[in-house]
Amino acid sequence: MRNLIWQYHIDTKRAYDSPHRKKMAMASSETVAFYAMKHGVDYMMAHHSKWWVNGMHGGPAMERFQLLEEAFDEWDYILYLDTDILISPEAPNIFDTYVGADIAGIKQGHQRDKTLIAEGWLHNEFPDPARYHDNYTNGAILMLSREFRQYLRGVLQVHDIQVDKGTHWERDGVKVRWPVYDQSMVSYWLAMSPFSLTPVDKVWFKGPHFFNHGGPKTPENLRKYFGKYHEIRDQWIPLGYPREQDL
Repeated sequence: MRNLIWQYHIDTKRAYDSPHRKKMAMASSETVAFYAMKHGVDYMMAHHSKWWVNGMHGGPAMERFQLLEEAFDEWDYILYLDTDILISPEAPNIFDTYVGADIAGIKQGHQRDKTLIAEGWLHNEFPDPARYHDNYTNGAILMLSREFRQYLRGVLQVHDIQVDKGTHWERDGVKVRWPVYDQSMVSYWLAMSPFSLTPVDKVWFKGPHFFNHGGPKTPENLRKYFGKYHEIRDQWIPLGYPREQDL
């Protein structure tokens, strides 16, 4: 079995990302690369933009859909990780933990999509709201089987996000079809599919295995993130490895 861990970063210069976002991505990548080497899986940090650079609506998170391309079919499972995630050296191999899952991720519904079930287009179009709720997944951590990726490739049209271009949830409310972009699209098609979400345990995003530092990048959150990074880095680097002060 051949598996891949894939991350993506592009320096968007958005205020939301803070001026330290690239440094966060580099710190995340370092711990993820150590983890990949420890467990013998492939690793990629991608930076090529297929959609954001051409002005597509939905933000750089839409680049996750690059994983649906046929070029990625050579991997049995692909683990997508946001670049504000740090990994402990004590973390076991997540591919072994969730082997056999169609898609494993954080089961975390978003209020905007719940509102669409109650008031918006999903209220009339979605046949099984309970299944939608049970299969809604946060986009920060996604382990995708080859079969599920191929299914998405056949049904999900990335350019459908352009239907919402020029609208905004704060202003247009339930008129917005995909209020949280790629996360909404994946969750919708998963709920419509014969596949089901395998929820990952909180140890994979709240520690002690993976530490997900999602949300606004405030000064306080940045201090926590880089504090945890230096703590984990000291655990990953073998004793005797040359430090900057030794060179």
